[in-house]
Amino acid sequence: MTKTKFPHRILVATDFSPESFRALALAAKMALPVKGTVHLLHVLELPYTVQISREKLRSSLGSSAEGLLKEQVKMLSSTAKMPKKYITTEIIEGKPVPEIVRKASSGSFDLICIGNHISNTLSSLVFDNTTAGVIDLAPCAVLTATTRRPETDISRIMMASNFREGDLALLGEVIGIAKNLKCKVDVVHVTHHPEFESRLKMAGMEQLSGQTLDTRQVFFRYLYGEEVMNGLPKAVESLGSDLVVVGRERRGILNTLFGSDFIHEMVYRLEIPVLVFPLPAKAQPKPSA
Repeated sequence: MTKTKFPHRILVATDFSPESFRALALAAKMALPVKGTVHLLHVLELPYTVQISREKLRSSLGSSAEGLLKEQVKMLSSTAKMPKKYITTEIIEGKPVPEIVRKASSGSFDLICIGNHISNTLSSLVFDNTTAGVIDLAPCAVLTATTRRPETDISRIMMASNFREGDLALLGEVIGIAKNLKCKVDVVHVTHHPEFESRLKMAGMEQLSGQTLDTRQVFFRYLYGEEVMNGLPKAVESLGSDLVVVGRERRGILNTLFGSDFIHEMVYRLEIPVLVFPLPAKAQPKPSA
């Protein structure tokens, strides 16, 4: 497999929840093989209040956040064995989504790790939208983490493919990550199309990737006759996947904010970490002479 230096710079958005600690542990797993850096960011969102001045509230919450950040740095250096010279921290005041996205852009980060608070009610999709907003607007890959399952090593990565433009480049990144983590890759396609068409597409992708990538530890599979929303969770269970990788097409802001999103559904339904990669923008046609 081809080695990759991804992710060299990781931004961990933390709110000090158990999910944030899980995201931090994942960031360490990704960073250590490539000697990457981890930057812990806490966005201090001050609530409206009339009883306490904003200055006193900012000072009190900021002091608490600094102490919690020190705990997370200690966890990284002791439990995850990450040298402190590779860890930095920062507290910013504002709204979480725009501040996280702004920091990722200005700091040229390769990956954002963020906890995903999953609820069994619809309210999670309506009100717990920080993770969804970061996924939609981030300039880089986003890795989400939950606490719905015990923490485990990553030994098997599933890449969900719909044979879109950019999937081959995405597979190259996944293979590099798998090399760093010493694990296997399953390329999975879930479809309602006729079996022959699915086999043909999968065979074509397997042949093409084999010409340019080291696919010795990559397994190509398709699941026929299932809705994607149900098929992927079933594939996760049957294959024993520890991480799911999906590609996100770059869309206009209106589609991002108001369109239904398959990726959001998968992030909230799957109990294992989900790594969302922005696919390369489609090439624009050249104007005719």
